[in-house]
Amino acid sequence: MKSQRRYSDILRITGHRLDQRFVLVIVLLGAAFLMASCGEAARPPAGWSGAVLSDGSLFVGARDGKMLAIDQQNGAIRWQYPPGVEFVSYIYSTPTVSSERLYYGGYNGKVYALDTKTGLKQWEFSTGKPIIGDVATDADRVYAGSEDGKLYALRKQDGAKEWEFLAGARIWSSPVVSGGAVYVGTMSGELFKLNAATGAKAWSFKVGGAIAAPPLVTQGVVYVGSFDRTFYALDAQSGQVKWRHQSDSWFWTRPVEANGIVYVGGMDRRLYAFDTATGQVRWTFEKAPGALRAWPVITDGLVVIADVDGRVFAVDARTGDQRWDAAVGSPVYAPLTTDGKVVYVSGTGKEIIVLDVKAGNKLSPLKTEK
Repeated sequence: MKSQRRYSDILRITGHRLDQRFVLVIVLLGAAFLMASCGEAARPPAGWSGAVLSDGSLFVGARDGKMLAIDQQNGAIRWQYPPGVEFVSYIYSTPTVSSERLYYGGYNGKVYALDTKTGLKQWEFSTGKPIIGDVATDADRVYAGSEDGKLYALRKQDGAKEWEFLAGARIWSSPVVSGGAVYVGTMSGELFKLNAATGAKAWSFKVGGAIAAPPLVTQGVVYVGSFDRTFYALDAQSGQVKWRHQSDSWFWTRPVEANGIVYVGGMDRRLYAFDTATGQVRWTFEKAPGALRAWPVITDGLVVIADVDGRVFAVDARTGDQRWDAAVGSPVYAPLTTDGKVVYVSGTGKEIIVLDVKAGNKLSPLKTEK
């Protein structure tokens, strides 16, 4: 009964256009977090990690909680962590690769550092509460936000904690590092800019709904969407609003930018293209049948997006005209990945779908289980 009431409340607050199946996932996650905080054993829905390409390998968290290194050419699994049958944690975090190490966060609240060649664990650090977002890195540190309401800065070499910042609310958003600062949003709707070396707060910006997706920081502007149905462009130096746009539903994708246009998907099933200088809507793409949760990618003049109905669309980046679409057979929540020739789509099945960029043709999928 409590889950049903929470489900109805979310629909009432966010509007009928929000995809109901995705709301159910949110409810299940929220229930799992609540039981975990009360000391009850609970497993959330299996993870939806995205993939990252580096040095001929595709690194991705599998649905069974394993972190994998997959050969990009032949699809062979080079290694998996943990190496045996032991279940460690579901993974929502898309891994980050830096200096021959891979970093990610687990639902068990731990940050892991693995060797990219062997998969051997270099260190781990426990925050005590689930980690939903990605971790970020710079030359010296690894940054991770946790359900405990803190952002952690860990020493890259050994995982020792250098500082922590109490944000005052749960963190699902991935932190973003840019220009000596780290930016992170909270589920209470506050975006923070912190000094990356010390954790000192430079500014904060409060909105009317949760910030669950990471911001985009580029050319002195911070772009971020919120559950208050608004997409914001902020001055990175001051945190002041440059422009904003309100839509019919949540924003829960990380924006991408190219050639003076910023692209972001909405839970109202629309892909928006905004002029970066003015916030003017250049065009919208409205043919997706499901909510847009997966982060888009830009390649070969196309913006490629996926929805929670399991459809992938390639849209002309200048005009918003559809070039192709493909069905992948399962909902897509994770970020898309591309090498410029193909797009890798991590759905909710046991394989990564591979699509040709030019026409959207399905190529041989990559298995995520040995």
